[in-house]
Amino acid sequence: MIRNKYRAGALLAIFLLLGIFSGCGKLSSFSDDSMKEDAGFVIYDLNGDKTALAEEAYTPSGIDTNEKISNLLIEMQKSTDESDMIRPIPDGITVQDYVFNAGTGRLTVSFNRSYLNLSGTQETLVRAAIVKTLLQIEEVESVEFLVDHTALVTPGGSTIGPMTEDSFVLGMIGDETSTQLATLTLYYPDASGEKLVKEEKKVSYDSNVPIGRVVMEYLQKTPTTGGAKPAYSKDTSLLSLSIADGICYVNLSSNFLSANTDVTREAAVYAIVNSLTEVPGVNKVLLSMDGKIINLNNQGDSILYVRNEAIVVPDSDEADADKTEESVN
Repeated sequence: MIRNKYRAGALLAIFLLLGIFSGCGKLSSFSDDSMKEDAGFVIYDLNGDKTALAEEAYTPSGIDTNEKISNLLIEMQKSTDESDMIRPIPDGITVQDYVFNAGTGRLTVSFNRSYLNLSGTQETLVRAAIVKTLLQIEEVESVEFLVDHTALVTPGGSTIGPMTEDSFVLGMIGDETSTQLATLTLYYPDASGEKLVKEEKKVSYDSNVPIGRVVMEYLQKTPTTGGAKPAYSKDTSLLSLSIADGICYVNLSSNFLSANTDVTREAAVYAIVNSLTEVPGVNKVLLSMDGKIINLNNQGDSILYVRNEAIVVPDSDEADADKTEESVN
């Protein structure tokens, strides 16, 4: 049964004239065989490894905006026929309701409390997939998430608020390959293993690879500064990386801290944090090992690392960083 609730009478007429009519509803399926197909419309799924987003072709149904929203939210909870893709809303997580404000273009979606069980990286991918799918509806300008009708917050406790395409920096499966050029500012442990030295590298890389992953790849390489060490061992795997709301979520294999015996824990952590916060849009970093948050200072499970300039050796005490030109294939 369709349960979209609208204001009535004269107030409704005023809202319609002002263009600020809002729709609010529970999920119900709609269909309209005469509706013109939307060319290029997709559902953003997670790939089989849950490390990136993948596009699944989809023809939306529904006559008006609220019907399209309702149908998409229902579809994102279903299973897909694509064997290497996973629909973005996992089992156990349900959409309680939604509110669409036509005046601002903001869509607010409330999920049940099971949403809070999503891990940092998976949650970012799920949220990005849902938001990017819904933003394809022409009238939807931004999407806000609630959990049990309460604002969704970051691990640091900040309200996430309305999201747009610019809220996410994520890898996509199946994009055409092109080469990008960038100058990376990287920080490596110095010869003592206690401080950091800064280097700049000019690199070319596959545009399908998020710049944060490029940074992490170069931090595993041997730096050019004499005596400096890689930020983390080649025996350590980068399990996942995503960026959302100014936070870079990094999940490394469990040997991240133990594999570098000649580097302090602080230097290893801040080599990554200082390097990633050089990426535009990244202000904080959440580091994990096999999903377990790394907490150097015992400040609770929601610690977010910010830049640490005190651990960086001043340029006057080190040779100028070499600028080398390299390529990531």
